[in-house]
Order: sequence, then structure tokens, then C-alpha cells
Amino acid sequence: MDVFKKGFSIAKEQANAVSEAVVSSVNTVATKTVEEAENIAVTSGVVRKEDLRPSAPQQEGEASKEKEEVAEEAQSGGD
Repeated sequence: MDVFKKGFSIAKEQANAVSEAVVSSVNTVATKTVEEAENIAVTSGVVRKEDLRPSAPQQEGEASKEKEEVAEEAQSGGD
């Protein structure tokens, strides 16, 4: 009986590991799909890059750099 319990326990652990790997893969694919869809929308001119909200939190340095770029663009008239 103990052999069966141990076998089921191992099978359960393996199923959990596989399940976590699948979920991680699905999340990665979904994130890349959204990023590519945003790129296509921006490239085709459907939306402006500034209109898209960030999909992931930005680092502090990146956020300040982006604010500087937007301010410079506003000063130059957007060209």
C-alpha cells in the first residue's frame, strides 16, 4: 500500500511541475502576442505609441527617460 501512495505522490509532483511549466509557457506566449499586436498597431498608424499603456511596470530610470523624451518632443512641436 505504501508503494502505491509513494507512486501517486511522485505522479502528483510531476503533474504539478508540468502544469507550472505549461502555465509559464502560455503566459510568455500571451505576453509576446500582446507586444507584437501593439507593434503592428503602432506601425500601421492605428494608434500612437504614447496612447498605449505600459504592459509591465517600468524601471525608475526608464520612466524618467521616457518623460524627458516626451517633453523634448513637445518642445520641438512633435516632429
